[in-house]
Amino acid sequence: MSNMIINVKVTDLKPGQVIGETIFDKHGRPLLCKGVKLTPSHITRLLARDYIEYVKIEIPYEEASKGIIKPAESIKNIPPIVHQKLGQFFKKARHIDRLEEKAVEELADDIHPLIETIFSSEPSILDNLQLLSGHDDHTHEHSWTVMLISLSTLRAAEILGIYRPTEEDKNSLAMGAVLHDIGKTKIPLKVLNKPGKLSPEEWQLMQQHVTFGYQMVKDTPNLMPLSKAVVAHHHRFLDGSGYSAQGVQDLESIPNHVRIVTIADIYDAIVSERPYHVAALPYHALKILYQGADKRFDKRFIDALSHAVAPFPMGCFLLYKDGILAQVEEIPKKEKDNPVVRIIGTFTEKYTHLLGKTFSFQNPPMGLPTEDTLLLGSYSPMGLADKTKGALSLGKVRKDLLGTEEPSNLYVLRSFDDILHKAFSFLFASKEKEEQPAKS
Repeated sequence: MSNMIINVKVTDLKPGQVIGETIFDKHGRPLLCKGVKLTPSHITRLLARDYIEYVKIEIPYEEASKGIIKPAESIKNIPPIVHQKLGQFFKKARHIDRLEEKAVEELADDIHPLIETIFSSEPSILDNLQLLSGHDDHTHEHSWTVMLISLSTLRAAEILGIYRPTEEDKNSLAMGAVLHDIGKTKIPLKVLNKPGKLSPEEWQLMQQHVTFGYQMVKDTPNLMPLSKAVVAHHHRFLDGSGYSAQGVQDLESIPNHVRIVTIADIYDAIVSERPYHVAALPYHALKILYQGADKRFDKRFIDALSHAVAPFPMGCFLLYKDGILAQVEEIPKKEKDNPVVRIIGTFTEKYTHLLGKTFSFQNPPMGLPTEDTLLLGSYSPMGLADKTKGALSLGKVRKDLLGTEEPSNLYVLRSFDDILHKAFSFLFASKEKEEQPAKS
């Protein structure tokens, strides 16, 4: 089984992980040698040394290729009991026409500690927010994540002086966000989870989820009006495009709560793994949102979201123009927008002298890739390869993507040899076939 090395925060280490590179103390003495399997006591020793922030961990290629390099647990993930209750809440919703007052009250009670946690700290919980895997009914997971993103955006807006929320604002935003897609419980699963493009009829049905959702919440007495507005209007944009629940009065101005959840909903859709697309990096998701700033989306809240997320998760993979492959090696505490990047591969011999070089993403030395030449990014080599394949199928210029019309080789650092050659084998499949000797 092939392995790769990734950087992991000390606070994210787990027993059983294997050290990928010997760790030294501040005096140059070895603390833990390469190949050691971590125990709880090892992790405690590392946590006690505040000058050690990251550790290199060895993981199987198969894990990386499936995109399951994930961040620490904390409140990024649904606590088991809340996860179970939220799943049951959405399952029950498939069989009722209106949300019960008691169920809404219990949901609000479950969410309240989370609101307090987010608003008592920096909105950093979204750094490397966990990808959600596709499954039969991911609506409640998506709803939880959109709530986290929405609350963290509101917290960032408060810190930046963009918006000063009241307690009612926080609670109504949380409830609106977690219930924004409740109407999808009325959409057939075969349509909801269809891997390909929806037909016009299916798309029309899918749009009905806002109407179904509003019908379910409109008469719930203990759900605040702003929460109901989120359910009804989270697909309505600033320029009037999009759609709202049928039978709901048009808004003169879209409330801030709706603006925030609209951004959070689209952001999560872009950065999440789905059967029909590979997860995008937060960096690219933010770029897409900024393209619609002050036309479709409120720029103030994109700025706030940008403050709350890490554009480049640790260990993610990048493809620059001319076929230069790189990996994010380090994210400085005070410059999360400016990670340290290492060149790990190239499709042309011309750039082999760059292999192994590290540089600051926003301020590279002369001769190294610049930010404006970044083309694609993904959480895993396989994801990056899939995005490259997709770009080529859309007619992107091969020379821009790969540095050559027909790459004859992939030059990589030794530690990435297997993982990158396997991921990008589709580029060389026809060549290898041609080189196979004919059977006599």
